[in-house]
Amino acid sequence: IIIGSGAFNTGNSNIHIVTRDDIGPSDVSVSSTRTAQVKDAYGNVYVCEALDMDPAAGAKIRITGVKSKTVSVPSTVKINGVSHNVVEIESEFLKGNTTVTKVTFPSTVKTIGMFTCADTTALTQVVLPSSLQKIGYASFYNASALKKVSCSSTVLKEVDEFCFGVTPWRDKFKTNYPSAEALMLGTYLMEYYGKSTSSEINLVCSNTLVTYNGGTKVNRKITAIGREAFKNCNKIKTIKTRI
Repeated sequence: IIIGSGAFNTGNSNIHIVTRDDIGPSDVSVSSTRTAQVKDAYGNVYVCEALDMDPAAGAKIRITGVKSKTVSVPSTVKINGVSHNVVEIESEFLKGNTTVTKVTFPSTVKTIGMFTCADTTALTQVVLPSSLQKIGYASFYNASALKKVSCSSTVLKEVDEFCFGVTPWRDKFKTNYPSAEALMLGTYLMEYYGKSTSSEINLVCSNTLVTYNGGTKVNRKITAIGREAFKNCNKIKTIKTRI
């Protein structure tokens, strides 16, 4: 049964709702405890919450006690004695933190929320997992010390706006390394910086060879292209893709 929002807004605060399963027990008892507190190897404290009554849905996690300069998010947690994979990092996970220098997200994580490490001042390195599919809005925005981002994901489909804005890691591609052709995150093409006058770009997605502007080669397979990847590339007339 699906019950809509406000369905039982009768004005009677003492209303008692009884559910019955015609093919099973008439009294249904479900534990309301869906959270648990855990620690990582460095002593950092987290609170986890199950995403669904089915453990297969996994859990989301937030950090509540930073005890170390290194944060290694656990991949599995036990809630009411049942193991759940950590699949989601809650929004504002480390927002504004001034002490953590490195964060490693586990191989189970699929989604990183908004402002996850935004406005951090000590964070220099982030390790993103191969399982990662989405990074939320401004997740690492203004992480003023962030210089290294490692990402092995081949399933990353969405990197939201301003995700790595105002970070040394992103800015170096436009300043310190003017010859850089593209900014890649795993196999996700975030931004293209090619300065060639060529009007054609070939994206060969069927293997690991990508050719930009007919000359510059990058040994990366492209599986996804960001929403503003070719912004301000006003000399490009043709983009060819072959999957």
